[in-house]
Amino acid sequence: MKAMKCRGLRSAAVCLMAASFSGGALPAFAHGDLQEQIVRVTAQIQAKPDSAELYLKRADLHFHKEDRRAAEADYHRAEKLNPSLDAVHLGRARLFLAAQRFDEAKAEIEKFLTLHPAHVEALVTRARIEAARGRWLPAAADFAKAIEHSPHPEPDYCIEQARALVSAGEARLDEAIGVLDKGSVASGSLPALEMYALDLEVRAKRFEAALARIARLSAKSARQETWLERSGDIHLLAGHRDDAAQCFQRAREAIAKLPGNVRETKAVRERDAGLVQKLKLLETPISSRRAR
Repeated sequence: MKAMKCRGLRSAAVCLMAASFSGGALPAFAHGDLQEQIVRVTAQIQAKPDSAELYLKRADLHFHKEDRRAAEADYHRAEKLNPSLDAVHLGRARLFLAAQRFDEAKAEIEKFLTLHPAHVEALVTRARIEAARGRWLPAAADFAKAIEHSPHPEPDYCIEQARALVSAGEARLDEAIGVLDKGSVASGSLPALEMYALDLEVRAKRFEAALARIARLSAKSARQETWLERSGDIHLLAGHRDDAAQCFQRAREAIAKLPGNVRETKAVRERDAGLVQKLKLLETPISSRRAR
């Protein structure tokens, strides 16, 4: 999908929705593959010009190829041939969402959900529409319903639900962390869920919980320098200067034990240099730094 510039929470949500819907009911294809399929379906339409299902199929292909005008025309034709083909409403809702036509998208998805209230993709679609409109709590509620009705919920749904809750206000941070923890248990402790929960614990100033999470995650890792530095950063935020210094020093010691070819990479050398700077700052009394 073409790059989109995201500014602010609502725009960021729109970008996420558009990126998420490059998948949908069809697997991801290169545009060449999509064009070949469109050519084949077009030939089938020529043989069966009254087939609403074929127009719907081609509309979905056009949508995935990002040809929105052609997709909208085919959805319209499919509906005209078969007004009871309710999948048209889901397809058009996704199309309008990608085009940032949010009111039209909401109207279409409501028509579909009236007929299929437990449809997972439709619930996710409405959640993303609501998030794009800045209606964070209804979005979070729809993500929750989608997770509830899905036999194998996508971890991304948990992340999007948590983001919606966080966007609704700081008072929802604990609830968002709970969503991520529940999703992590269900999916086997995925790093993306754990790391977002860690970020939220720090944001909520739940420093002890954040450090406990790092201890659990680092126990599964062969490399410790990143976890030790993150622990030091959290101790520093909590005002534990001595503990922070100890973590930073242990991180440097972990780096020193790495194989030479790893230790000399640019990323590791930059991390070590950053740790040196942090230790130097901790050696400087706070009163001296304020006086500068």
